[in-house]
Amino acid sequence: MKDRNTYFGGKGADGTYQTIINHIRPHDIFIELFAGYASISKRKRKAGCSTELIELDPEVCKKLEKELEIPDYIVMNMSAFDYLKGMIQFLSTTSLKIVVFADPPYPVSCRVSEHKYKFDLTDAQHVELLGLLMKLPCDVIICTKPNDLYKVLLKDWKLVEYMNNTHAGAQLEWLFMNYEEITELHDDSYLGSTHRERQLIRKKMRRWKRNLANMPVLQQKFMLRQLNGVIQEGNAK
Repeated sequence: MKDRNTYFGGKGADGTYQTIINHIRPHDIFIELFAGYASISKRKRKAGCSTELIELDPEVCKKLEKELEIPDYIVMNMSAFDYLKGMIQFLSTTSLKIVVFADPPYPVSCRVSEHKYKFDLTDAQHVELLGLLMKLPCDVIICTKPNDLYKVLLKDWKLVEYMNNTHAGAQLEWLFMNYEEITELHDDSYLGSTHRERQLIRKKMRRWKRNLANMPVLQQKFMLRQLNGVIQEGNAK
C-alpha cells in the first residue's frame, strides 16, 4: 500500500514498515502516536479491537478520517502528551493486550536536513515524552534516528537498527522496544529481513501447502500434529 501523501520521517518505505511490523507482538489495541499518515497502522493486520491514531495536525486527521474505515480506526486530534497522561491509568488496569507505537519528530541534533516539523518537539519535550512512555505497562515501540538523548534514556531497552529510505536517501534509524522476546507476531505476512528472504519464505510456504494438500487426510493430520509438537517444544525451551 502506498500513502497518498509523503510525510517527512514517515515509515512507509519498502523495507522500513516490514522491519517495524516484524517486531510487533499480538495485540487487541494498537496506538500510533504522532501518526502522520499512519504508515504502520495501514499496512499491518488490524488490531483485534481497535487502532487509535493520535495526531496533533488537524489537516492530517481529516485526511486520515477520509481514507480509513471508521470505527476500525479511531482518529484523535490531540497531542501525544495529553493522550498518554489520560491513558496511563487505563493501561494499568485493563487486561487487553496493547501496543503503543511512537514515531515522534526526530530530535534537532540528529537531523540531516534543516526540515522543521509543523508541530516540533524541544529536547525537554523529548525527555518528557520518553518519561511518559517508560511508565506504560504494555508493549512500547519507539522510532528515532541515532542520538545521544534516546540512547541514554532508553539504555535498558532492546535496540534494532535499520535503514529507512527517506527524502535525503537511505538513513540509519533506531527502533527501541521495552521487551526482548518475540515468539509470536501480530502480523507475520512480512516475515523475513529482506525482500529476497520474504520471497523465499513465501515460496517455501506455497510448496509445503501444496505437498500437504496432496496427502491423504490421515497423513495430513499426522503431519500437523508432529509440526505442532515441534512448535510446542520450541516454546517450552
